[in-house]
Amino acid sequence: MDDHRDKRPNFLILCMDQWDARMDVPEAVEFPALQRLESQGVSLDNHYCTVPICTPSRATMWTGVHAKYTGLWDNTNFAWIDELSPDIPTIGQMLREQGYYTAFKGKWHLS
Repeated sequence: MDDHRDKRPNFLILCMDQWDARMDVPEAVEFPALQRLESQGVSLDNHYCTVPICTPSRATMWTGVHAKYTGLWDNTNFAWIDELSPDIPTIGQMLREQGYYTAFKGKWHLS
């Protein structure tokens, strides 16, 4: 394996529905794996959702392109909404072009 590849950081992006980093959880409830990941990684605490609907929000998050320009302004389970165009690259595709192995797991909502 290329030495340059070995020195690059790994990425793990967790996107959880209905999760609030500051929600009230009883003290007896622990999340050791999540706490370990958080202590060794980066948390984004100041962020905004321009379109609080699944498909346009995810399209913006994974592409960096505003929903107006992806054409995904409503959820993909409606007849008037197409899938994400393959002409709009996702962060996964951009990282893959840099030699990373990438995978999206779980909810996609873009096709």
